Amino acid sequence: MPKEPQLRTQAKPTLLMRWSLVGVVVNRGLSVISLVLLARIVGAESLGIWAFATTISALVASISNIGMHLDAQRSVNGRLVSPDGRRRVWIVLMAIGVAGTSIGLLAGLATSRFEVATAVPPHIWVATIALIGLGLSANNFAHRLLIARERVALAFIATDGLRHTAFILIVYLMSVNIPQLLWVYGAACVGTAMVAWLLLLMLEPTVILGPKSKLPVMEAVRSGTSVLSVSIVFSLRRQGDVLLLGAMLTDVQYAIYFAAARVAQMVAMGMASLADPLGPRIGSQYIDGNISDAQDTISTVTKRSAALTVTMVGVLLLTGSWVLQLFGPEFSAGYWVLAFLSTGLLMQALLGPTGMILQFCGHAWRCASIEGLLAVLGLPLLWAATIVAGINATAAVAGGIMILCAAFEARAIFKLTSLRSWLPIPSR
Repeated sequence: MPKEPQLRTQAKPTLLMRWSLVGVVVNRGLSVISLVLLARIVGAESLGIWAFATTISALVASISNIGMHLDAQRSVNGRLVSPDGRRRVWIVLMAIGVAGTSIGLLAGLATSRFEVATAVPPHIWVATIALIGLGLSANNFAHRLLIARERVALAFIATDGLRHTAFILIVYLMSVNIPQLLWVYGAACVGTAMVAWLLLLMLEPTVILGPKSKLPVMEAVRSGTSVLSVSIVFSLRRQGDVLLLGAMLTDVQYAIYFAAARVAQMVAMGMASLADPLGPRIGSQYIDGNISDAQDTISTVTKRSAALTVTMVGVLLLTGSWVLQLFGPEFSAGYWVLAFLSTGLLMQALLGPTGMILQFCGHAWRCASIEGLLAVLGLPLLWAATIVAGINATAAVAGGIMILCAAFEARAIFKLTSLRSWLPIPSR
């Protein structure tokens, strides 16, 4: 049994954000480069099928932990890991194994007849969706635990960048058909997850090993239901356009939209890199009654992420067409998709990390209600936009939904906590 470590002081927020920014930039950069190479190696049709499989699997990964990951993160964020925190980690691992497999098989079965998936035999589609979902879920949880322990720099070693780099290397060296493409990606997901857990075991063994409490499983499940609801509606609201288009578009059209949407996500690097490592700290500051400290942390995140986002939007609007052509000549048709989605992400950054604040400050149900409302209203609008005017209109609606959701959440944060998430307007 490992010895408990000496008490240690928490790292400065600036240091955490700096390492997180480096990790996000490197990983998202490698992911986009890998996506370009994959399009060049296998073509737009195969890219569209793989992209839809990864979208469905990401949804499986986001809900297979039954929403209990947030409590687990929060419980290991202190100087020492308590037996209760260790118990929560093991409960989440059990949920990923059992619920992840079940949800993955059901999701694969439900989407096996979608337009984009018809080129893959149904039994292979179902199996690979479950495999990829399990690998992603296990990988994401290890990544979150490393961040909660403030091992931010090392948390990004085994995540998106490594997974996609290994995947592309194998695809390049082997001549694979579409089913084999999905199996190879599943293997890359599982392998990267194993590396992430090995890092956690080596660096923070007390998160996994040591005495555990007798916390009932059902108590952990009940406390995670609000976060689970958020995870589901998050996926429907944030990935609703990509999920819906899988049932409506051809492989090539889907690939164009997916590539543009993935490039647009580069805009969100600032928010993701700065908010993720400080979410647990903001929650603990607020719950402990340190409102001014929580506000200072939030303001720091919003100011710095807004500056990075404005810069990235400017770069993408100027170079977006050229960047998309790297995927192939047909991908330049996604420029306005890139522009609309980037604009939505920009406005979201100016309003702050709203969803994260609501969840970590104990208002996950309010977050779920806002996200759910926008998902219910948004999906029919996205469907109508696609039918009437194509993918550009779909992206415009998706961008508008992002802005509305962030605005409603920012208002809820101020009303419930008196905290301001948005970028302050300088007074004269």
